[in-house]
Amino acid sequence: MLTGGTRPASTEHVRVVPVFRRVQDLPAWWPATAITRAARSGLLSPVLLLAVTLDDAWLMPRAPSYAVLGLFDEPAHLATSVILLLAVAALLDRARSGRGVRSVRPMFGVGLLLAGNLIDVDHVPQVLGSQVLTAGTPRPYSHSLALLVPLLVGVLAGRGRGRLLAAGVALGVAGHLLRDLGTAPVALFWPVSSAGVTIPHTAYLVLLGAAAVLPGVLRVLNPRSAGADTPAETAPAHGQLPEGGNDGQVGRNPLPD
Repeated sequence: MLTGGTRPASTEHVRVVPVFRRVQDLPAWWPATAITRAARSGLLSPVLLLAVTLDDAWLMPRAPSYAVLGLFDEPAHLATSVILLLAVAALLDRARSGRGVRSVRPMFGVGLLLAGNLIDVDHVPQVLGSQVLTAGTPRPYSHSLALLVPLLVGVLAGRGRGRLLAAGVALGVAGHLLRDLGTAPVALFWPVSSAGVTIPHTAYLVLLGAAAVLPGVLRVLNPRSAGADTPAETAPAHGQLPEGGNDGQVGRNPLPD
């Protein structure tokens, strides 16, 4: 028997406020929203490609100090890694029915983005005056297939997260070497050969451009994937009650604002 005017728990309306908000629920001006929308629309990669092109147009004719070189070259390496990551995401998006950038596992993405820049740590001894990693070669020894090949072996032999991390690191190193080959000599075949190897800078930009336009091309070929990663109409937000349900369940009717 009820007393004090209390209501049955099954009919009491309780407003639930979600603690975590999805990217698509954030304001349009929020940085994460803008970046995510640009990535899904295929616009971010071409913008990064343009930035790399302008960066190199200023950098290539000059011979700046290490400090100035790092200020211009390292962001271009990072942009190269992001373009490659978005290209892989686009391929997985098409293969996995439109799950978008979330189809890339975090271990892979972290490995790719970090390796694409952290490989340049091997320049530190040379900056400090030591030739321990550069004696007889135009760049440090680890800027070669001697680093990339073991990483590829790790991808083939690895399992689980270790394999994902190795794959990301391998692609990050490959992207870094691609850019370096297009900007200055690299002892790619060390220790077999210490000779510097280069490719035309335009070849680097063409290959990077192909990766940059891939997300947009796949989006045009498969427009349904554009909205497949926003399941707001098919699943309730975290912490919210579903609208509708069996008789007697809380949340059977929409809760008023």
